[in-house]
Amino acid sequence: MFDEFLAEMKRLLPSDGRVMMCAFRGSPEDDLRGKWRAQVLNYADQVDEMANVYLCVSAMRKNARGEFRRRKENFAGGLLLMIDDVGDGKGSKFPLALLNPLPPTALIETSPGNFQATYFFKELVTDLVEFDALIRAFIERQFLSNDTGMAGVNRVFRP
Repeated sequence: MFDEFLAEMKRLLPSDGRVMMCAFRGSPEDDLRGKWRAQVLNYADQVDEMANVYLCVSAMRKNARGEFRRRKENFAGGLLLMIDDVGDGKGSKFPLALLNPLPPTALIETSPGNFQATYFFKELVTDLVEFDALIRAFIERQFLSNDTGMAGVNRVFRP
């Protein structure tokens, strides 16, 4: 299943873009140094099955120093949009029925009864300002978490 998800993300990658992953063992709430530093994800077998894994909604390219980073300056294109906290579990903000008019490409259960709805784009969104505005519009409508550290094109989600 993860192989298919990664393949769908890579379908739109520009030649200089990469899928970025943050992976760490332990709770996301734990103060683990460097846990949100992203690395390039080329193959599904790179993923530690015991780790918490988060992928970036955008493809990233190398910066001036030749590093792939999960930063706005590295933006190579928007791959997908993710709507958080859908379902009837603890922490859910919206019922699953909200998704009925436009079913997601993938629905990922992040905790019992709590889901992230993922919508893959048909084409890469190459305009950074446009993609950032789309994400911010969803945040303003409260369809995305309002965590200010995750409010842009470098936001991450659980695959």
